[in-house]
Amino acid sequence: MSSAPWPEGRRAAFSLTYDDALVCHHTVARQMHERGLHATFYLPAARDSVHEHVAAWREVAQQGHELGNHTCYHPCRRRPDMTWLDPTYDLCIYSARRFSDEVRLANAILGLIDGRIRRSYGNTCHNETIGPAGAEESIHPHLAGLVVAARGPRNDAIILPGSEQRMSLGCWTGDRLDHAGLLAIAERALAVGGWTIVCIHGVGKGTHNGFVDADEHLRLLDALAKRPEIWTAPVAEVIARLPTVAA
Repeated sequence: MSSAPWPEGRRAAFSLTYDDALVCHHTVARQMHERGLHATFYLPAARDSVHEHVAAWREVAQQGHELGNHTCYHPCRRRPDMTWLDPTYDLCIYSARRFSDEVRLANAILGLIDGRIRRSYGNTCHNETIGPAGAEESIHPHLAGLVVAARGPRNDAIILPGSEQRMSLGCWTGDRLDHAGLLAIAERALAVGGWTIVCIHGVGKGTHNGFVDADEHLRLLDALAKRPEIWTAPVAEVIARLPTVAA
């Protein structure tokens, strides 16, 4: 596989993505920036943790990270075990208009923070459909024109330039992994000149039910900083390097 899409002679791309606008992400962003690494932070734009820390999120963007679209209210396809999800925000009752309006509003809110118009979307709960069971409708056509790409299913994908589905980029789960396990995901991409995306929630115990140990996370960043052949970059920045293919 040619390394042509990747900048400065790098041989693979690796995107660390962090969901849900957690306060710990401000520290993560600074630690990454200090090491010349950059990530995507997927923010539910209506969350108090966004509006109470606007200056901090603006600084995250100014450091070179992406503020990604994670809708406004983090709707998901509700299951019986999802006691945390307000039934109002069940994607099973969303219409296409409601969904696209929410994504568009989230873009506008994030734009007021970072001044940008290009950003990727992080599928909430990795869901890719709206509407009731048996009559589901794909969200892909409703994202086109609103975002440059979407991090979709958790399918341990290695994304090969020229074959990616921009509105359904596969990813890996990073929560609970140690630094060696996370680095191994980047090395999967390196083996074939591709791109891997990791989804993480909290960093440090107590930050989220799903998290990466803070010390292990720092060890990962230190390791990546010593691996210039791996380009650690935000989703929107990586997708901009790739030739246009089908959505």
